[in-house]
Amino acid sequence: MIGAGVMAGILTARELGPDGRGLYSLGVSIRDTAIVFGGLELGAALVYTRGQRPGADAQIIGAGLVAPFFLGVITLVGIALCWPLLSEPLDLLPRDLLVLSVVLIPITLAGMAIRQLFRALDDFGNFNRLRVVAAVSRLSALALVFLYGGRVRAALIALFVAEGIVIGVGVIMLLRKTRPDFAGGLRLVPGILRFGLKLESASALGYASVRISVFAIAYYLDADAIAFYTVADGLVQQIAGLPMIVATVLLPKISGVTEESRAELTATTHRVIFLALAIIAVVVWSLSQWVVVGLYGAAYAPAVEILGVLLPSMVLQSGSRVLSPYLVAVNRIYIQVTIQAVSLAVHVTLLVLWIPEMG
Repeated sequence: MIGAGVMAGILTARELGPDGRGLYSLGVSIRDTAIVFGGLELGAALVYTRGQRPGADAQIIGAGLVAPFFLGVITLVGIALCWPLLSEPLDLLPRDLLVLSVVLIPITLAGMAIRQLFRALDDFGNFNRLRVVAAVSRLSALALVFLYGGRVRAALIALFVAEGIVIGVGVIMLLRKTRPDFAGGLRLVPGILRFGLKLESASALGYASVRISVFAIAYYLDADAIAFYTVADGLVQQIAGLPMIVATVLLPKISGVTEESRAELTATTHRVIFLALAIIAVVVWSLSQWVVVGLYGAAYAPAVEILGVLLPSMVLQSGSRVLSPYLVAVNRIYIQVTIQAVSLAVHVTLLVLWIPEMG
């Protein structure tokens, strides 16, 4: 998955150039931000609900297939209501690309829900297979549109097609597993969304703190600057996928054990991941000039300096990503909310002060 993600980043960077890559990244950031705020942590909510209702797999599947429709409507209504605040920072994006970015939101929500259903069912074999299908489909669709001369618009359409493939494959896999109970699932949806909303308060703040930089750059600078930042950030986020993958598995594993075992497993996992990422960060930084210029091209050389700043923050973020499932399992999400709120406030303040001065 990480390999496919890096290759997709290289393709878009080389084929679109800094300006086109910047517009593409802004469009993807709109989709991803809406997914985080509108997704209501559906995956973790499904895991929690199944833990509370053993033997209700058919209802859980039904709920996971129905919930994205509600989430899609809520998200699009929220965007419409917030549009006066969003229009100015998104003015850099042409109207047709903006429409495509918004259209990507509901289909991505549906694909995400299907992937997370396998996680909730503790079926990590199919969960991993579907995630690989998603990564390979995106890479293949992008390669195909670039082969035929497509630009930013075609690249966003490729993401739509790739997500459609994931949904089709995922539904087939689910139907082979069991027949969904849509009526029972519909009854579970309100409880799932309420619990997801509780989790969302923490995860959305954390995501905003990470991703708000792209929108701040779009507001103060230009598309080239977005491209340089997102190339460096894309490499960092691929590496940061390691603690996220571990956290994905950790939540269902610690949900059914004693408090002592839960704390010990989380602490041990945190230490191992922190050390591993520190070593990876040193190696990547020592090869950064070759990695950025060699893979993405000389036009992206300014991203090398940005990469050097982001790598240490990636190592520090690994801690919160591994500890997050523990706070969910012990139902102490308020701790995470407080930490993320303080972090976001500091981050926004520094963006406003520093980007106009330092770029």
